[in-house]
Amino acid sequence: MTVLVRYDKQNNKNNKEWFKRMEAKEIDWAYWGGWFDSDGSFYTQTLSAMFKSKRKTQKLYAQLELKDREPVELFSKTFETSLLYCEKNTITPNGAKYRAKLFISVLRNERAHWFAEKIQKYIFNKKDYIKTLIENLDSKYDPGEQNITAKEFVPYLTSLLEGDGSYAKIDEKNTVAKLYSNNLNFLNWVKDTAFKLNVVNFSIPYVGKRNLSNNPNYCIKINCHKNDTAKSFLNQSIPFMNIDRKKQRAINKLNLFN
Repeated sequence: MTVLVRYDKQNNKNNKEWFKRMEAKEIDWAYWGGWFDSDGSFYTQTLSAMFKSKRKTQKLYAQLELKDREPVELFSKTFETSLLYCEKNTITPNGAKYRAKLFISVLRNERAHWFAEKIQKYIFNKKDYIKTLIENLDSKYDPGEQNITAKEFVPYLTSLLEGDGSYAKIDEKNTVAKLYSNNLNFLNWVKDTAFKLNVVNFSIPYVGKRNLSNNPNYCIKINCHKNDTAKSFLNQSIPFMNIDRKKQRAINKLNLFN
């Protein structure tokens, strides 16, 4: 594990100043909602299980881990938490072995709990995970009615597509982008919400490649159609995009529309 950007370890003294700085920032919570509904994770650890201590202490984590540096570096900078790099052996869902190269940034304990409370309105796929983290500090999980607006849905969907989606190459003339998930209900919610808010039109879900356990991985896609919502969505979405390689594909598609 290599530390690329280091921030001071949190303690009671610097936490007070950290919360003050964070509350003063204009943070796009819908944007980070998309990242944490895709590649982000919320989890807890009980220290007694790790160190055989008689006293049980819960550690809380909100973590972003990606092969692409840009979003993780932005998370690190925005929330003033260290940026890490590591390599590890892993296996893809299709059984291929490879050496994963990952960028990681983590919020812990009180900061993770604060982040989870701020972002809970924009978590739709990982409700159970964020609920567990929030309720570990005796707070009530309260996402509200989750009536997301079109203005909020665009950055949410943008980061969701950058995380669990792909943008089509220039020679894939009939497709703009695809979103993948093993949660069929979630994909249907994304499709229906995008249509209801007139943000963009998705295809109905279809089964993509299956993994080693033969479990289906579903997909919805944005197609290229004349006078469709795809061009409008790209115009709104591209300014929020952070991963250079995906952003360039989106720009290429928009240029084709133009």
